[in-house]
Formats: sequence, structure tokens, C-alpha cells
Amino acid sequence: MSLADDDTIAYDVNTAAKKASVSRSTIYRLINDGELPSAKVRGSRVILRSDLIATLERLRELA
Repeated sequence: MSLADDDTIAYDVNTAAKKASVSRSTIYRLINDGELPSAKVRGSRVILRSDLIATLERLRELA
């Protein structure tokens, strides 16, 4: 299932990495660099699907 066909609101770091075809380390780097918004919910880091898509599109434009 691609990001476009997914109706999930938010992903954990592992799922976000799989959906974006990158490593968990890359997701954490993007979060730490302020490029990918995230939130902690009851101890788990979550990333909104819309933020993941927006970040990937922005990075694609920079490439």
C-alpha cells in the first residue's frame, strides 16, 4: 500500500520509515533536524501522514 492509498492518520517511526522507504535513522534525523514534525503520545513518537508526505515532497523538490 502506498502513501497515496493509505487513510491512516499517523504512523509510528517504524511504519513511517517503511512507507517512505528509508531507514528509521533517517526518520529520526529528519525529526531532530526539524524537517519532519512529530509528537510524543504516551511515550511513542508519532508522525502525521500529511507531515510525512509534505516532507517527502519538499525533499524531492530540493533534490
